[in-house]
Amino acid sequence: MPEGAPILSNTSGLTLEEMSADMARPERAVITHFFNPGDVIPAVEVVAAKDAPEGLCEEVMTLLRGLERRPVRLDHAPPGFVANRIQHAIMRECLHLVDQGVASPAEIDEIVQWSVGVRMALSGPFRQRDLNGLGTHLSIAEYLYPDLCDRHDPSPTLANLVGQGHLGKRSGKGFYDWPAGEDARAAEEALRRVIALARDSAD
Repeated sequence: MPEGAPILSNTSGLTLEEMSADMARPERAVITHFFNPGDVIPAVEVVAAKDAPEGLCEEVMTLLRGLERRPVRLDHAPPGFVANRIQHAIMRECLHLVDQGVASPAEIDEIVQWSVGVRMALSGPFRQRDLNGLGTHLSIAEYLYPDLCDRHDPSPTLANLVGQGHLGKRSGKGFYDWPAGEDARAAEEALRRVIALARDSAD
């Protein structure tokens, strides 16, 4: 490796300290967490060592921007970083609603896709709360938070599917049936169009 070059890794589960423990120059390690599919989703979470050489992290951020990514540097990295923590908090509640028989996975997908999903793509959670009104959000939070799922183990629905070998598209069955040979390109193209709209909205 050239002297001073950043050494990058894509992970959201391993800590920077774990990954760089046996490195001769651990201060050069930088996590750049892409999201699947990595060539489509713009965001990249960036975590650099506290004692990283001056300018090293900005060099990485500049490289990512040149790849038309939208990097965000995290001050430190809790387990799961930012996006996975939010994603799993949402998914925990979705699975809880399925476990409780409130709605099916397909019905919850329909609700989320055409409400929260659309709004989040165009505004993000905090901007959306400002638009709705923080007083309204506080009032809802006061009565709703105590009723939200707070379990500390995975949903029985999820555990049962995995136990049966139903792993999603890769196994042909998960919450949905996935016929062999089904092409994901149409979904990725739709995702690109949503991202383009979100970019226009942000600009």
